[in-house]
Amino acid sequence: MWRHLAPIVAAFLACAACNFSQDMSGSAAAVTQFHSRFNSENYPAIYAGAAADLRASTPEKDFTDLLAAVRRKLGIERKTASTGFFVNATTGGTVIRLNYNTTFAEGQAAEEFVFRSQNGKYLLLSYNINSPLLITR
Repeated sequence: MWRHLAPIVAAFLACAACNFSQDMSGSAAAVTQFHSRFNSENYPAIYAGAAADLRASTPEKDFTDLLAAVRRKLGIERKTASTGFFVNATTGGTVIRLNYNTTFAEGQAAEEFVFRSQNGKYLLLSYNINSPLLITR
């Protein structure tokens, strides 16, 4: 009996691996786009491209003011290094969390991006950044 299920299980695993790879590359590209917009101070574009959940819970002015403060204190993003990820695929959709150590013009920070994969797009659900420089400057 198990012998008949093997091709089905193999096909399922191959499809899951393909989606995982696509989600990882797509969400990493979304981080690159976020940083490009951050560096050019295009905060409204970051907000406009975010998931409805983020936009419903955070007013645009609060979000853009936060990003402007980060930019003022840390400067432009120079380099990122991935430190971890988590992918949660459910029947309700896929959520991808990416963690980075990021070098900015004025120092280092730990960033966490959470995206929802939706119709081939990666929508920002949340953004967190930690750096002592955000407090001391």
